[in-house]
Order: sequence, then C-alpha cells, then structure tokens
Amino acid sequence: MDVADFPSFEGDDATSVGHEILRQQREWLGYFRKIETEMPQLQAFRKPFVPPTSTHFITSRSLWYGGEEHPAEKKAVVVIPVSRLPLSGLEAVHKFKLVAGPRWSTECPKDAGFSEEEMKTLGQEGFIKISMEELPEQAMNLKWCSDVLDRIVSESNNPEGESFADIPLDMRHINARRRKQRLGGHRKIQKSRPTLKDFPKEWLSTENKTLGAPKTASRVQHVRFARPTNGSNETFANVTMKSIQEKPPMTNILQDQVRRFAKRPWCPNFSVALRLILLFRVTAAVYSNITDCDEVFNFWEPLHYLDQGSGFQTWETSPAYSIRSWAYIALHLLPARASRIFNLEKRQSFFAVRVALAFICSYAEAKFYRTIVERVSDRVGRYTFFFLCFSTGMWSASAAFLPSSFAMCCNMMALSYAFEPPNRLNNRRTTLAVMYFAIGAIVGWPFSLAVAIPFVLEEMFVYGNDHIKLVDRQTWMMGRWARLVQACLTASLIFLPVIALDSIAYGKLTVVPWNIIKYNVLNSDPSVGPQLYGTEPWYFYILNLILNFNVMVPLALASLPALLVTHQVDHKRLGIVPTPESNAPAVLSSSPYTLLLVRLAPLYLWLGILSLQPHKEERFMFPIYPLICFNAAVTLYLMRGWIEVAYIGITGAPYNASKSSIFSTFTRGVILLATILSVSRIFALSIYYHAPLDVVFNFQNTELPRLLNVTNLLILPKKSADYVSTSKYDNDVQIDLSALHTFGGIRLCVGKEWYRFPGHYLVPDGVDVEFIKSQFDGMLPGHFPDSHKTRGPWWWRRDQTKVASPGLNDRNEEEMSRYVDVSTCDYLVDSYFPLRQTAALEPNYVLDTATWDKVVCVPFLDGRNSGIVSRLFWFPTSLWQKAYGSGNNFGEYCMLRHKAHATLREGKTWTS
Repeated sequence: MDVADFPSFEGDDATSVGHEILRQQREWLGYFRKIETEMPQLQAFRKPFVPPTSTHFITSRSLWYGGEEHPAEKKAVVVIPVSRLPLSGLEAVHKFKLVAGPRWSTECPKDAGFSEEEMKTLGQEGFIKISMEELPEQAMNLKWCSDVLDRIVSESNNPEGESFADIPLDMRHINARRRKQRLGGHRKIQKSRPTLKDFPKEWLSTENKTLGAPKTASRVQHVRFARPTNGSNETFANVTMKSIQEKPPMTNILQDQVRRFAKRPWCPNFSVALRLILLFRVTAAVYSNITDCDEVFNFWEPLHYLDQGSGFQTWETSPAYSIRSWAYIALHLLPARASRIFNLEKRQSFFAVRVALAFICSYAEAKFYRTIVERVSDRVGRYTFFFLCFSTGMWSASAAFLPSSFAMCCNMMALSYAFEPPNRLNNRRTTLAVMYFAIGAIVGWPFSLAVAIPFVLEEMFVYGNDHIKLVDRQTWMMGRWARLVQACLTASLIFLPVIALDSIAYGKLTVVPWNIIKYNVLNSDPSVGPQLYGTEPWYFYILNLILNFNVMVPLALASLPALLVTHQVDHKRLGIVPTPESNAPAVLSSSPYTLLLVRLAPLYLWLGILSLQPHKEERFMFPIYPLICFNAAVTLYLMRGWIEVAYIGITGAPYNASKSSIFSTFTRGVILLATILSVSRIFALSIYYHAPLDVVFNFQNTELPRLLNVTNLLILPKKSADYVSTSKYDNDVQIDLSALHTFGGIRLCVGKEWYRFPGHYLVPDGVDVEFIKSQFDGMLPGHFPDSHKTRGPWWWRRDQTKVASPGLNDRNEEEMSRYVDVSTCDYLVDSYFPLRQTAALEPNYVLDTATWDKVVCVPFLDGRNSGIVSRLFWFPTSLWQKAYGSGNNFGEYCMLRHKAHATLREGKTWTS
C-alpha cells in the first residue's frame, strides 16, 4: 500500500505501550503454537534422567544471559577434583600438578558447583580449573578444555617420560591469592620469592652457566636446562620464555640495579623545573641581602652612573687601572632602564635588574639539571634539583650582581653540554661548551676558565662514545684537537665587542681580562696586589661552604672516594658504554668511571687552586656552587647503592630490595636535613642582617615624605571626582620626591657602616651620600665626575668614565679627601652594639641624643657576642638558642637625623 493512500490519523490508534502489549501477546502465541505442533515430535527423543556415576567427573560451567547476546556466553569453564582423575599413582598425581601449573589449586573455586561436603571428600589432592573463551562457540571452547585435560592426564600417566618427583610444587599463585584475600599463613610457607639465583646451577647446560640467557634480536630468552644424569647428555626440556617488552637500553653513566625497569622516579621536565626554580630565585631577588661591598661599589655604583649620571667610583673602574669591565656592567643597563617604560623609580630599577639576573640563573639551573637527568642519572638529577632549589649558597649567588655569579650561570650552561659524552660527530657539544666557558671568562671573570680544564682534557684525550681502532688513534686525536682549536678560535671572537666597549669607556685600548690576571697573578710588586685586602687560612673556604651548603659539602668532597668504593662493592652501578659489534677488531674506548671522574673533577680543581691563594672571599666560590650540589647528589646516589648491596647481601632477596622503602627513606632524610638547615640559614640572614635595606627603605618611604610634608613641598597625585576605590591598595600613592632638590642637597653620611651601604639605587635623587672618618684606614671610593655638564657621543654618553676620581690608588692607601665633617651631615647611618667597646673614631652617635634623633632603628645581630649555632641558624622559637652557647644578642642599626639641621630646615618657608 502506498504511503499516500494511508488514511489520515484521527487519534484512534493504540499508544506505544499498547503496541508493546500486543507484541508480547504475539510472542506468547508463537510459543503456544510450538508447544502444540512440535512437542509431540520431541517426545520421541525423551529419556529418563539417570544421575551421573563415579566415572563421570567433569563439571562444566557456562553463562546464559536470558537470550541477550554477551561475549561471555561462549566461555566454557571446567573444574575437576584431581582425586577423581584416572591417574596411575602418586608420582602421576605429582607430575599432573606440576604440569597444570597455576591451573591447579588446593581450594575449589566457589562457583564450581560442588557442595561443601563434596569439596571436603573430593579435595584431598586439590582441583584443576581450565577455561577457554577464544573460540567462536561454547561447545568448541568446552571441547578444547576437554582435550587439554586429556593431554595433561596422558602425559602424567606416561611411564616413559620424566616423573619430576624431585621438583617441589610451585605454590606462588596460591600464596598470592591468600595474600590478596588477607587470609594469613602465606608468610610461613614462603619467606621470599625464588629467583634465578635459587635455581641449581648444575641443572644448567654448559653453554648457559651464567644466570639468565642472552637476549636475541627478537627479544626472546632461550634457557636450556639440563638435568644431571649418569654421564649422558640427556636434556629434559627446552623452555622458551617470551620476555616482557623492555625499555630501550639506558645511556646514563649511573644506572639503578634495583627496580631498574620499574617506573622511574619523579623528575620535573624542563618547563616545570624552570618555573619551580624561578619561584625561589625571584623571591631571593626581592628579599636577599647584599653580602659583598664589592658588589655595590664596583658594579651597582658604576651601573647607577651609566643609568642616572652619579655614583661612587673605585680604583678598579679608574682608567689608570681598568680591571672592571664596562661591557659586563652595560649588559645590565637594559633591565635597569626598562622600568622607566612603566614610569617607575630607580628603586624599582634595582629590583628589575635582580629579577632579570634571577631569570637568567633559573634558566641555566633548569638546563643544567635536565642534562644531569638525561646524561648521568635521573635520581642524581632529582637530588641535584632539590639541592639547587634550597641551598643557601644558590639563594645568595643567584641574584648577585657580580662577575662570579655571571660566570656561575655561564658554567652551568657550558656544563649542560660538556656533560654529554664526547663524540667525534658531536661538534655541537664542543662548540657550545667552549662558547659558554669563554663568555663567562671574557665578559665575567677570567679565572672561571679553570672549571673548563677537565672538559678540555676530556675533549683531547677521552674517547667517550667513540670506539677507535688502535691504528686510527693518532688520526682520531688530531681530529679532536682540531675541533677544539676551531671552537676556541670561534669563541675568541667574543673578545672583539668586549675590548671595543671597554676601550671606548676607558678612552684607551683596554683588555680587562688581561688586566685582572696581571694584577692578581703576575704582579711582582709586594706593595700592590689582592693580599692588601685581607688574607685567610687555607680552610676558610671549607668553613664558608659548610655555612652555605651544610651537609652537602662533606657529601660533595666525598664524591671521588665514593666513586672508588663503588668500583669495588657496586661496580654494576655505572652503565656500560655502548660497545661495537662482536666481530669488530679490537678498539679503544672509555670507561664509565673515567667519564664520571671528569665530571666530578672541577670541584676539586677549583677548590684546590683557590685555597692556595692568600686572599679569599666568599664570592670566589660562586662558579662552583652548582657543582657542589651535583657532586653531593652523586655521593648520595652511590651511598644509596651501597645500602642496596648490603641489603641484598644480608637478605639474599633482590625482589624484596625492590619493594623496600629503606633506600628512599635514607635519601629523603638527607635531602630533608639539608633543606631544613638551608632554609633556617636563609631565614637567619633575612632576619638578623636585613637591617641596612630596611633602614634605607624607611628613609625613602617615611622620613623624606615627612620632611616634604612639614615643609609644604609634598605633592600628592590628584584623583578625578568620579574615582571609586576598588582595592585596598588604592590608598598606596607614589610620593613624588623630586622636590628634595629644593633643599639644595640633603647630606646622608655613613661612617663605620660604609661597607654595608646598599647603593645609590636605594637612595632617592636629591640625597648626597658622603663618608665620615672611622677606624677604617683603607681606600674608600670617590664620586664619578659630574656627567650632567658634559656628554659624550651617542654611542657612549657617560664620557666621564675616562676620567679618574682624584686620589684613587691600587695600594689601598687612605685618601683623606673622601671624608666630610660629621657636623655637616643631615642624616647619619650608624649602628650601636651595647656589648662592644667604643673606638675613638667611632663614637656611639645613637646615644648622642642631644645632637641626633632616631628616625628608625632596626634590630641587628651582634655576631661577636652571640652563640655560634644560634647566630648561624634561625628557628621559630627562642628556646633552642639557650641550649647552644649564650644565645643571640642584638644591637641597633639606625638612621639618625641631625636635630639642629632639621629644626633650621623645617622652620623655613620653601617654594618649589
């Protein structure tokens, strides 16, 4: 019937529920018709039910889902009591259980269909369960199970085959089931899992006496077992075990021996590591102290001169001596002036430079860490990552404006390539490593090149991943040397812009790296040289490093001895260098011990060279700070290996060692201890010694606005009439301090605290900083000549860098013209420690209340009169301080205001 001929619907049809009822009725009617028409025919096949006899022993189980299709419908499961099987004897029963393997169990499956009484009476020898679901029909799967059972029974009853009477039953699958069910009793049966070590060696064939067989190209292990007989060569089995798909061979120098192919420990990727490290470094840039006066007077002050046109000049930046590179200083001018884009003050420029340094250092650290993970060991890389993040030394050095910090970052970048194994085809490694070493030495500090000595020797003499025939050794060496020379010549091009910029700045041809070496090493005049600025004993660096790296220092210094110990007790810990084909002729190659030795050597070389020099400073150790973390991580990893070897030697169970938490607990404990000590030291530095930065901050943000306010010179930014405050920070206004020039110059003086002066970047314009006489009798810096009157050409505006401040000398002789009379000072920075004696030239100005008012005073630790432990570390309670020495004693670090000058100035009427 055509659709167009259908009658129109008038709402008189049944609903969907009604149609469903009709469908069911039609289905029932169909069944009734079958009963009526087909049942008489089926009666001809009817037979009486006869219960199964004792010869019918198979119980089959299948699943039915009420007519619905399901994948499990074709599955067939057969469960049989072993005692009901036609086995010839006890030996056949034992052999049957061995051949059945994990299909045999001492307990009957709960869904097998046996009653509890049948389980007790028939289960003396256990049950066998065989299942199959791969074939398309249930009957086919059941037939397969029956055939497998027949073959096992036939093999067990075969009198000509092996009886295996002396082989014990494997109960591991039963114990595992009990362990999962938490029924108990499995530990008494089996204390440790058997391994290949437990297999009788006399059963192995002569070609496979070692435990485990070699892997073939198809990743299949063929193990041939030979049972000892009466001199015959009869074998009883050829077993082929398909191995689990293994990971590609490791290329790291250090490799785990326990859980080698298990899931690797967590190691953040480069992006995550960079963000985590950056979090610590930016925090350090904002809150860390300035720990070296050379950083202020030799770098911050020249940078302030380039940026703002004023600052202090030391003899090192004088054109007469020129041992500080203006090229290095000028690199930091970009972040300093970038803050002007956002209309920020020069104080923000100071922190912009430190944050930029933090970004550079974070990138270098992240790349250095990832190279260790990929080339040395993932565990060593992880330990290094935590040591880098939390160590006090890296906290202080990362944001320091010093050539040694710059060299540290360049060394990390260079080592991230140098840690790759040398290869005659890897020109990139040599070129980039030499390039970064050269940048750190030429632009930063030339002595940092000593860190590259092991790399140079490795590049020249160590084969690395190269496998060279003996006859080709000379050709190989010439190629390596030529590549190194080519890389050095390319890197030497960095000299050109550095020499050009320094020569423009000093007004003469100047090679600053050569001047530094000549002054510090080649100077034969005893009246000049670094020894004029203090000498320290040979162990100075050891004590200083322990202060900044705590437990990491002894670990780092023990790295080479630890490597020798590992060579004796855990030599497999070092990965094997890739070997050539077995049919290749004899070749020369490098040992993994040599590769690791080269990477551990720079720390010892640098520490040895610098310890022999009489003049020592903390910043001289900056270039090897990352290597301290790396060497300490290597030692920690090797010690973990010793514990693993001892554990396996005592227990004899490598599998249990892979599950034990002893090793991770040990390494985590060491890292946690180092972290706690480092964080405690960082807090101690910030709480005990942050006063110089706090005082100048208060001076700029409290005292000077107060002065402008009382003299009616304070200018506040105006807000529109419809302005609506939306944040609690909206009331924080930026005070315009440009009116300070109205006073004709406010004089801020420093005396005995001159070496803690934080620099002109933290002192507003309109404030002149001068020195007053103290007990110090050495050379103090002078002011750069005024650059606002004359300007140089466009390529170097600060032409006064070619002019030396009067009185500068390299003999550390005092220049009296540097001092002003204390009575001319409007403000004075001074410290007061009640437990110290007062020197003749350093009176306690804080106590002279008739002349000076306290603007602000911040507690400052009196290190000389405090306990050794309590002054080195900080914890959030004072009780522990009393347990170590006399605890801490504090003085005051103050900003003082001259009363008479303040009264005179504030009593006048000023107009801007």
